[in-house]
Amino acid sequence: MEHPIQRFENRFNAPAQGHQMHVPRRVLAIRALAEWKQAGHDVGAYGHTPLQWLRLEIGGAFQQLVVLSLPGAPAVEMLPATAEMWLLLMGDMDLDEEIDRPRIAKGFRLLYTHLRQWPQLVDLIANLPPRPQKAPPPPQRTEQQHADGAARLKDILENLGKETEETGHE
Repeated sequence: MEHPIQRFENRFNAPAQGHQMHVPRRVLAIRALAEWKQAGHDVGAYGHTPLQWLRLEIGGAFQQLVVLSLPGAPAVEMLPATAEMWLLLMGDMDLDEEIDRPRIAKGFRLLYTHLRQWPQLVDLIANLPPRPQKAPPPPQRTEQQHADGAARLKDILENLGKETEETGHE
């Protein structure tokens, strides 16, 4: 199923047929943000930047904010620059896609529920759920620990064999 914002982008990115129609400013804003979201795909190794996921999250969220038509929204021409500023500032937050992408998406969803004007980055940060911690890797066993474990296993197996012989069972 196609996301409503994507369907909206596709509709207005289609070539004009016949005459030039009036395009509302909100549509222009959504189109500008769609272009901004895609701008990072041609940068860096393997066709994406390390923070492309964050660019997509911010761009999609800004498109949804445009739909809300909130007071204090940046001008259409300034939306990509505003999104870029958020990307730069959030990029300095030492984010991890696996941990932080769901948090940022949820933070935006929580933010939408009580907005009365266009948010600032601090508003998003205030709505982010707590950051779960990655489980630490299991401690590495030393050679001595491996040797001790092997010796204990050998003792257990030897004693198990003796108990079987003493009771006469196999």
